[in-house]
Amino acid sequence: TSTNAKSEGEEGNQNRGEEGEGSERSVGSAGSRQSILDKRRKERERERMMRRMHLHGNSETSGEDQSHADSNTAAAVAFLRRCKDSVATGVLSLSRLGLETVPDIVRDMTHLKELRLNDNNIHVLPPFIGTLVNLRVLRVDNNQIQVLPLEMGRLTALEILKVAGNPLRFPSSTSFLNGGTERLVSFLATLDHAKQTGVLMLKGLSLENMPMELTAMKGDVLELDMSSNHLAAVDEHLLQHSTLQKLYLQENNLSRLDDSFYLPSLLSINLGDNPIAHFPSPLLRHPSLSSIEMDHCRLFLLPKPLFADMPHLHTISVVANNIAALPREVAVAPYLQVLNVSGNKLQKIEFEEDPSSTLQEVYLDDN
Repeated sequence: TSTNAKSEGEEGNQNRGEEGEGSERSVGSAGSRQSILDKRRKERERERMMRRMHLHGNSETSGEDQSHADSNTAAAVAFLRRCKDSVATGVLSLSRLGLETVPDIVRDMTHLKELRLNDNNIHVLPPFIGTLVNLRVLRVDNNQIQVLPLEMGRLTALEILKVAGNPLRFPSSTSFLNGGTERLVSFLATLDHAKQTGVLMLKGLSLENMPMELTAMKGDVLELDMSSNHLAAVDEHLLQHSTLQKLYLQENNLSRLDDSFYLPSLLSINLGDNPIAHFPSPLLRHPSLSSIEMDHCRLFLLPKPLFADMPHLHTISVVANNIAALPREVAVAPYLQVLNVSGNKLQKIEFEEDPSSTLQEVYLDDN
């Protein structure tokens, strides 16, 4: 009996030992599988980062190709390290990496205060650059960028912007490109706002010419304010805006409007405070006009067709000019409601009242 019990005990111990070994093998297998999964995950992340950077390695190459792949891998690792370090420093330098695009991961790095993308081969700045609202320094110089996105106008904290060494087409006006970071960012913000609202405000910018960027905005602008500048002429950049309805050009150096001036949707225009001596005849080709303001110009007379052939014109303001007489057609103007000729040289008005006249307000002060 004792011998049998001993044998049974030894057999039980042996069985338990085998079970323990099996359990250890199971744990070891699970650990190996997890290690393999972690390795594969890291490899996928690395490949994803390299794709973002346009640094594609080939795991099946050898020799010189393998060396190139290893170099790409090292660049990707360096990139990841720079991204990690930027969290603490607020600075991300991606200069001289041969980038063709801005890595998509940058869109989430809103903590950045300085971003260096200079000396690469980047062709397009993505709109998401405008979400990096904490940027104070942005370097994109020495790339292949042709267009600065309007969204850059949202970088209100930007103090230094370097764009030299790019074949820029937009914006192209030296007045803004050479006017400093604040002026350029403000200009892009103005264009961005116009894209969204249809109202473009270019007032008081000391412009001597109409910016070429107006051409790129055609179809988007319904109201344009270019008052208080130094404009001497209206050029083709403006005339391409077939949808423009309101135009403000007061306080410039305009002496006339060229015969080519035509904006088919124009409803109102303000040409006040310009040295214009003769009423611009091109305005008579705008039957949709409802309001004309030419205060403080140098006008001597108002043409008869202004009152006879403008079916929608309801307001005329020509305060402080040199007008000595009004045509009789004033009384029969089909839709005219407000006429302000204060501060002129009128001595008498010769026209009879017409019961069908729509004229409601006439201002004759200081004549």
